[in-house]
Amino acid sequence: MALKIANKLSLHHHKQIAYKFLNHNNFLMVAGFCVEPNRFQSNTFSIRYFIQPLYIKFDYIDLSLGDVIGEWEYTEIDTSLDEICRVYNDKLSHLNSIIDVVNAVLNCQIRFYGSSVARTELFAYSYLVLNEYAQAIPFLTTLITLNDDDNKEWYSPIISSATHICKLIQHNNYAEVSDIMLLWQSYTRGKLGV
Repeated sequence: MALKIANKLSLHHHKQIAYKFLNHNNFLMVAGFCVEPNRFQSNTFSIRYFIQPLYIKFDYIDLSLGDVIGEWEYTEIDTSLDEICRVYNDKLSHLNSIIDVVNAVLNCQIRFYGSSVARTELFAYSYLVLNEYAQAIPFLTTLITLNDDDNKEWYSPIISSATHICKLIQHNNYAEVSDIMLLWQSYTRGKLGV
């Protein structure tokens, strides 16, 4: 099904996702659709649209940013494609850059279902990609303060990354910040296969 979506909308395709890249100075986000076969009814599937920054280290497709489009039976592929095209035109086609996504989230044009921590990471690292260091610092600081949270062990990698990036910014090591985030991006791309 993802291949049919990719062909219909001229998107890239990998396994159960159809997507396009949003690029800013070699940093990438993916915006597209994820097809999820129903585990309980083998003749149905659901589709979500999603947007995911690749420069935030992740092992899987993160569905925090986006929404469910619907669920269909495999005999309703044409109906589902019509709805997917409508959602693409309404939600994704106008997103051509990372700043477009940041603004869409800020203006509540795209729903963010993830945790407040994931939202903070989105803004912190997206502002870094956009070279808006002054705007990134408050978000990084919020991530660092997770060290005071009762569940700080859970947030340990997030705290560590934010602390390291913040120190690099304080010492004007912007190139190293970019290098680290490009490594994260390479890792995430490898895990997602995009």
